[in-house]
Amino acid sequence: CHVPQKLQWMLYNNASFGLFNAWDGTESKWYDLRQQTLNKLKEQKAYWEARGGTLLVLNVAEYVSKVGEMSYPNFIHGPERSLRKPDLHLLASLCEEAELDLRILVLNRQAEQIYHSTTTNRQFSRPIKQTMVLLDNAFSLYGQLAIIDKAFIKCVNPYSDKVQISSRVDEIGGFLHPAFPDAKRTIWHTSFGKIRKSGFQAPKVDEVTAA
Repeated sequence: CHVPQKLQWMLYNNASFGLFNAWDGTESKWYDLRQQTLNKLKEQKAYWEARGGTLLVLNVAEYVSKVGEMSYPNFIHGPERSLRKPDLHLLASLCEEAELDLRILVLNRQAEQIYHSTTTNRQFSRPIKQTMVLLDNAFSLYGQLAIIDKAFIKCVNPYSDKVQISSRVDEIGGFLHPAFPDAKRTIWHTSFGKIRKSGFQAPKVDEVTAA
């Protein structure tokens, strides 16, 4: 696996603007950045194909800074916070032009857990505002996924109390890269085993409000 930092910053850059957060950019700068991103994808493809191939990780590398986990929404900004999110259709079109094999692993979570995590625990915003932002982004993600070939998408809920994510290790590995359930199976299982089970607990129900 390889985490291309510059490529991630091209997609989303919280310090300025990226393809996914173009609010502070201009039309010409956005189109220039799109071409630069396409060129970088082609460059990465040529480099790694010459070395036997790899898996380019374009998300969840929050440690590279200015990128975040590219969630829906991403970072806390106003007034355009709902617009700060990935554009999967754009990413799919770029990968198609660069002749790259795209895989989208969607990490989802129960709605009430997302709400309590962002509103009750971290207090991102007032309940009504946060609810509106989360609903808007949920519909946006659903719409983006609906127009992409389902063969490139797999949804996983690491917070599920019904299906343990550990039971899907080979399924997810085979989806991401053919080497994971085969030649790199040991490494993949070791890495996958580092996923911690959520200790989330919802607040107690307010009987007065619930009534």
